[in-house]
Amino acid sequence: MTTISFIVTTYRKAAFVDELIASLADHGVPGGAELVIADDASPDDTVPALRATLARHGAWFDKVSLLVADRNAGPTHALNAAVAAATGRYLHFVDGDDRLPVGAALAMAQTALAGADLVYGGK
Repeated sequence: MTTISFIVTTYRKAAFVDELIASLADHGVPGGAELVIADDASPDDTVPALRATLARHGAWFDKVSLLVADRNAGPTHALNAAVAAATGRYLHFVDGDDRLPVGAALAMAQTALAGADLVYGGK
């Protein structure tokens, strides 16, 4: 089983997805990581941007799922779809315009694997 499932929801985030996925790609998580992205029917270029970025960075993940909604149903619907598709032992929620600092995913995974009940990252 993959250790971490990065759960990302997007809506009108075309300008941010390249940096986001690049920041997740160099995760270094023992046991590997999957990337599950749920786009909530973005009317801009978010989905083409995601596809282009995944073509460059997708190989860093054990599994990549891009879920694209047919119609905008709100962030909760997209989040629930991504969670349902995830197969990792732990879920790591990341907003579509976030960037993970180098080493953050690894530090959080190590904390979880050491037995923490909850791991939270912030500024």
